[in-house]
Amino acid sequence: MLKDVHGLGPTDLEFSTVITTAAGRHVRLLDPAALLKGKISTLSHMGVTQRPSDERHIRLLIPITSAFLNERIEAVRAGLTAERPLLSALRYAIDVGQSDQARALAKEYGFDFSAVMPTIDDFTKLPRLAKFVEFELPRILPSRDRGSIEREIE
Repeated sequence: MLKDVHGLGPTDLEFSTVITTAAGRHVRLLDPAALLKGKISTLSHMGVTQRPSDERHIRLLIPITSAFLNERIEAVRAGLTAERPLLSALRYAIDVGQSDQARALAKEYGFDFSAVMPTIDDFTKLPRLAKFVEFELPRILPSRDRGSIEREIE
């Protein structure tokens, strides 16, 4: 079990895990947003000279996080999971990308953390997610304003 990852607290480690089966055993893995948060923290504190791979890992984790969230959206659509955990995952990923450390790294390295948000298509079929897209998302992620969201839905 994971007990210590740079930049992640116990809550991150407890609630940001995915349980899967490998070689007949249950394995706990960090979800991509938590991995991204850890990499952001590591690069912020140690810099690219000490951790040269972290910049590349962050660039990889941004679209991976988006794909992971898309999979969770599909699971909700298929009735395999509820909307509430999906909303929590979306908020967590957005919070990671909006942190002070992430903003500083975005300026320095040109990261686009808003890209962790999946493309918005027919979210209106999911009531809680539709409210999130309409009211909360434009407030917490200004680069995804109502106009850009409506263009994605069309």
